[in-house]
Amino acid sequence: ERCFGAMDFNKKGKSAGALDPTEFTVGLYNLCIMSKDLLEDYVFELYDEVHDGNLYQRQIEKMVEESSHHDSETVKALVEQVYKALDKDGDGHISKAEFFHLDSKTESL
Repeated sequence: ERCFGAMDFNKKGKSAGALDPTEFTVGLYNLCIMSKDLLEDYVFELYDEVHDGNLYQRQIEKMVEESSHHDSETVKALVEQVYKALDKDGDGHISKAEFFHLDSKTESL
């Protein structure tokens, strides 16, 4: 859903909130040809809801919930563990550099 929303360029009119075939095809094509660096940046931007260049614990939790089939207790425990490991400088958020560092070590992300 988050990815489809990013592909939806026609935000007004009859197809607002829905992908038309052209948007879907172009969006899927763009995802398939992205370099690893661009794809990492794309994923980060999808979850950076505040648009401040950082991810917070709730955003990491949404990422894990949307990409796994774990129950909510497992997700919370996993997120807490991952968040502590990622927040290297202890400033309470995950910067792009910290996120990309995890991604380079965790192929599933």
